[in-house]
Amino acid sequence: MLNMPGVSNNPDGYKGIEPKDPFIVGSSTENRQIIERDGLYYRDDVQDDFLALTQSLQENGLAANLSAYQYWAESGWKTEHGTYSSVERFTAKTQEEYREFVEAVKSESTDEIVSEAGDVLWCFTALASNGAGDISQGLKTRIGSYAMGMRHIDEAGAIVKPVWRSQAVNLANKDGALTVGEIAGLIKARFEPTISPIMIVDAQEYDGDVDEHLQNLFYGTYGVEGPHLRQYGYHDTETTIDDFHRHSIAVLQLVSMAILEIAFIVPLATNGEADFSDVVRHNVEKVSARIQHGRVDKTDGERTEELL
Repeated sequence: MLNMPGVSNNPDGYKGIEPKDPFIVGSSTENRQIIERDGLYYRDDVQDDFLALTQSLQENGLAANLSAYQYWAESGWKTEHGTYSSVERFTAKTQEEYREFVEAVKSESTDEIVSEAGDVLWCFTALASNGAGDISQGLKTRIGSYAMGMRHIDEAGAIVKPVWRSQAVNLANKDGALTVGEIAGLIKARFEPTISPIMIVDAQEYDGDVDEHLQNLFYGTYGVEGPHLRQYGYHDTETTIDDFHRHSIAVLQLVSMAILEIAFIVPLATNGEADFSDVVRHNVEKVSARIQHGRVDKTDGERTEELL
């Protein structure tokens, strides 16, 4: 398994999947530990524990760590991990699921928003995995950049420290994987992912703009395709494993931004009725059931209500 330099400083943490592509010079197909079962692809080191991992994520709830979620999300793929086929599949699926998420937000249905947000989260996680990126480590880096670069201006015009900064700094420097609850808690602490270095904050009327953050998520959705394609040399020119690593960091930056946007949009769009933990919980339940019933895609046959 590939532990990509420059992305993870935790050798005992998430282990990325080495790419399998003849256009990537220096990649190795040995010991990739990818197996096929019933037409779907799994990591061999996770496949036998898929149901146990599903149960663990459901039982741990807020304490579930994001590396466990990422390992779980690498089960039941219709294209092989670390391949150009998965680049094509998951970039297209991410764009499709983004559009469905936007429609769910317009519907104002909490159940639909949570369900579609989970689909987008799963797709972005798959993109990171196909590019050998650790989403927990990527989120630490992203959160740290917000914590160090953000300034708030209060109603009186004074520059103040964001109320969430200490919490964000602690997460950015945490040993081990971030948890679902830590991301949800950061949002609850009034963290807002934004590319602006200055925010005008009304302490009494703090709010966000759903459309603005959907636009940020749009940027991640359609922007991630470029660096992910470059990882694989567009499949018509050779690239190197070092280039693959370098572009993996760019993919991970966009994936991390997107995950924070999802975590922010859901409670805002549902008026606080749901948060990131609800997104992960529902996604684990739904996708696990689809995999077990052979209904991964809409083309696989009619889905019963519990698979929606």
